[in-house]
Amino acid sequence: MTPPELTYANHDPALCLAPGLFQSLPKRKGVGLTLSLKYAYNADTKMEFTGPALGVGDMRVLQCLLAIASVSKDNREIITHASTGAEETVLRTQLKLTGAAEKKTIVGVQAKINVLRNEMGYSDLDSGGAYRATRESVERMCAVAITVQHNDETSESYRLLSKCSSAETGVLHVAFNPRLSAAILAPHKKKSYSRINMKEVRGLATDAARLLHQRLHWLPTDGEGRVIKLETLCNYAWSAEVNENAMRARRDTLAEALGELVGVGWHVVKESQEAVRIWRPATARRAIPGLAAESASVVAEADA
Repeated sequence: MTPPELTYANHDPALCLAPGLFQSLPKRKGVGLTLSLKYAYNADTKMEFTGPALGVGDMRVLQCLLAIASVSKDNREIITHASTGAEETVLRTQLKLTGAAEKKTIVGVQAKINVLRNEMGYSDLDSGGAYRATRESVERMCAVAITVQHNDETSESYRLLSKCSSAETGVLHVAFNPRLSAAILAPHKKKSYSRINMKEVRGLATDAARLLHQRLHWLPTDGEGRVIKLETLCNYAWSAEVNENAMRARRDTLAEALGELVGVGWHVVKESQEAVRIWRPATARRAIPGLAAESASVVAEADA
């Protein structure tokens, strides 16, 4: 098995932060569940998502597809409203671009499923079940509709992804919606995207840790860290309300998830019984000497 090579994925911040867009779904019971989400990304942008419920596995597939398109120009294709190729036309048509999105540029990518799963950290690269699970994940994301309303009264809509219909092959050909495409193509200096570290992604083992990892990409890399309530972190990982006993179980799982983040280079320090301070690793190590040991101790204390 070839060692994973993808280092990062440029992701749209609005989709990274959308609460409940991706969820930890019950095993074998996620089929048939639906997604209905409305949220205000900022003062200018309100978003609505509808379609099949998306799980953490779907989130991982999307992150990896974005990484393939983000890391190298050779792995992506630019598709404009004037593109005339047969597959390009299908990809734009299947995105169902309307309103302000109709003439926006989108990015397409082709990826072998076994390469995709290798980059995600799976070992079942060539199994029929693995191929089927990955194709079904893409199908679900292609069925998720997004509507964006702006304060200037303009609106647009599109699907999360689109794909070319094809035979049961080991290759995926997909296109990203305009927001994801803009993140992929954004100049580095503009920072109009969230950069997901794929090595960190591959180092996480649980749904809670993976959800926290993506949702916490709003944290700035200014070396200061931010204080976040444990209740807020629980809401990042789980959207449904539960009773007190279940909430205690969530707190235990949350402590383990924070430990996973520490394990891939993030830093977590206890601020109070109800809050922690979290640093993203880009600046944490050089910001405060000895912080790694303090992070390990706070996780051990939480687990105790």
